[in-house]
Amino acid sequence: MAAAIAAALQQSVSRITALSDSRLKEDGPEAFEAFRRAVTQAARGREAPPKQLLGGLDDKEAVLRFLVSFHEVKRTHRRQIVAVMTVLMHEKPWHRALCQAEGLRTRLPEDLEACVAEVPEDEQSAEEADEEQSEEPGLSEEAPKARRSSRVVRSVGSLAEATAKLQQLGFCAVDTDAAIDAFGVLNRSVLWVVQSPETEDDEVLSGLEEKEKVLEFLADFHDRKPKHRARVTGLCVRLMEYETWREAVLATSPSVAATISGMTGLLVTTPEAVAVNLATAAEVAASRGALGAVYIRIVRAKKLPTTSAQHPTPFVRVTVGDRAQRTESCDEALNPRWEASPFVFEVSSKKMDLLLEVQSSDVTGDETFGTVRIPISEVAVGAPKLSSAALSPGGGELEYEALFQPVEDVASASPTHPIPGDGGYKRSTLGTQSVVAGLTAAIWDMDKAHVEDASSWIVSRAGEGSFLVQAKKGLVCPAGHPIDKRKEGMSWRQSLLHGDTKDCDFCHREIQRTETRWRCFHHCDFNVCESCYAANKSSATEN
Repeated sequence: MAAAIAAALQQSVSRITALSDSRLKEDGPEAFEAFRRAVTQAARGREAPPKQLLGGLDDKEAVLRFLVSFHEVKRTHRRQIVAVMTVLMHEKPWHRALCQAEGLRTRLPEDLEACVAEVPEDEQSAEEADEEQSEEPGLSEEAPKARRSSRVVRSVGSLAEATAKLQQLGFCAVDTDAAIDAFGVLNRSVLWVVQSPETEDDEVLSGLEEKEKVLEFLADFHDRKPKHRARVTGLCVRLMEYETWREAVLATSPSVAATISGMTGLLVTTPEAVAVNLATAAEVAASRGALGAVYIRIVRAKKLPTTSAQHPTPFVRVTVGDRAQRTESCDEALNPRWEASPFVFEVSSKKMDLLLEVQSSDVTGDETFGTVRIPISEVAVGAPKLSSAALSPGGGELEYEALFQPVEDVASASPTHPIPGDGGYKRSTLGTQSVVAGLTAAIWDMDKAHVEDASSWIVSRAGEGSFLVQAKKGLVCPAGHPIDKRKEGMSWRQSLLHGDTKDCDFCHREIQRTETRWRCFHHCDFNVCESCYAANKSSATEN
């Protein structure tokens, strides 16, 4: 396997060196992707030490010049280029090649310059640690099997120490000094594990509990400590080589997923829709002594001012109290549209504010386009309201939806009913559902689960305003319209234009031209077969 990785690296380097400047935009993405994959595999150190696979490559200067030039012409690949450069700069031959390349260092943009640093002390490689250990008295004659066992014990013990430190911090990076110490231990532990040829410590890292919490800490640490961002990026690149850690990213909040995706280039699938039960969120908040919960969804910004950032990729950071979440970055600098998944925050006082900051971020730090501060007391109650506010001080406008749910408005006599887990959505602790498939079916299940109380669900979809789905409302289309219009077959004109069948949007069975189907009176492109309509109506009657 090491030979295969070495061959892939050499082939990708040969491809890069053969690439002419005139073909950089057209052929550069494919050449870069091949090199990125090979570098990522080599960085794991599973088959051979990274310095053996990466350090011995030829044409380092040519590759580095390609990365800088590609960074200049392909803004969509810049985050991935930073991730690759972070890995390369931790190998001394590559760092030396960059410093010796005439005029190259002066061309580096800020985000790549931040990657150019000597390896910190806590990033001692597993191989170097083994060499030190073998020099200790009594260990020089140690059998290879015993040495491997010692290496596994060391890696696993270091991971346990890192996890304990993160648990003490509550997986939060507010305590800066303690967070730096915890990150250092975690970084060293992961480096040892991924560079170890053994599989036992691999399994421990892959099976580590509370992965989502660890990722939450890394995202928080990344946001709070810009000077450590290159190292956080390198750590996340290594973790993303494990399938279980990639799955953990998808299970985290949209804010954490956006941060990890921005660092590693990992593609995060946006849910078809998100449904939030704000009453449930308010009840959970009340159990912790809060006054309620606030719903906020960022839509878009218009006419953002220019900044000193070389390649701005705006995002919005939303802060309530000491908690912050952020949207994904957008490549459109002046009129970005996020259509972000909503955030839910606990509110401990009506004197608190919603702080919305439009920023651009890279490994060097954050730059702010403008901010909006909204008192909680001025946030709409009852239904989500689309609002816009001027950004200050630079100008521009931010559109968002917000809704505040006070605890006193929640029916205190109504217990929270369990929500089924097989309706195509996932439950979180604050009553938020990421609807990944079957939106209407999921909403229908939500209604059935809450048919005894008066709660409602706020449903948001990209490109559409949020809408409320009331309990007991019945079968609805994705736009929230009741499905109560009976259609007896299709006319010959419909058959001519759309074919002889329609698909049921519940069971996906073909509805033949002569069959009965159901839809809403607003002519939304959403059809329900007779069987699904009858089954859902029957279920509602039973509940």
